[in-house]
Amino acid sequence: MGCNEKPPYEFREDYVDFIVNGRAWNPQSGPLCSDFSTDYYEEAYKETPAGYLTFSTKNCPNKLTLIIALQNVFGPKVFDLRTDSSVANVVFRDYGEVFSLSGGRYDSLLAGNLKIVAFKKRSLTPHVDDKGDTITNVDPGWVEGTFDNIMLISKGGGDTARINKDTIKITGGRFGIFFN
Repeated sequence: MGCNEKPPYEFREDYVDFIVNGRAWNPQSGPLCSDFSTDYYEEAYKETPAGYLTFSTKNCPNKLTLIIALQNVFGPKVFDLRTDSSVANVVFRDYGEVFSLSGGRYDSLLAGNLKIVAFKKRSLTPHVDDKGDTITNVDPGWVEGTFDNIMLISKGGGDTARINKDTIKITGGRFGIFFN
């Protein structure tokens, strides 16, 4: 690829779409609050393992956040979020009490699956410009996938009455995100 050519993935935009308790997710920024963030560690760093991917999406005005954290992400992969809990984590925060009766943090996973269908590592591309200087471009990485049938309750809720009233159900999820 030449200096002025652009890779085809460059024209994509980050996206995270899903349905929570029957309502479409609507990410929104707010003052001092971004609607989307992502981090990827290709190599281990301090206590963070290699292949660690985390992304979050927020509806800032309503105080809602979905956070997904995965380990060992180096290519396409399927996670059973219930049985792979040591390498996959999902948290939904509803501090605005929009989707549930008591609001709060939902991080006790009852069910769910996530599939990474596309993965491209970030890369460094050196080239020589018109002045003869070598410039290195950082081409971002890209990860894309789906998630579905995620059911979360708050850690304090183990009885049937609370589960029926205070369960966060996430369905029809899909995402595509860049990482540097």
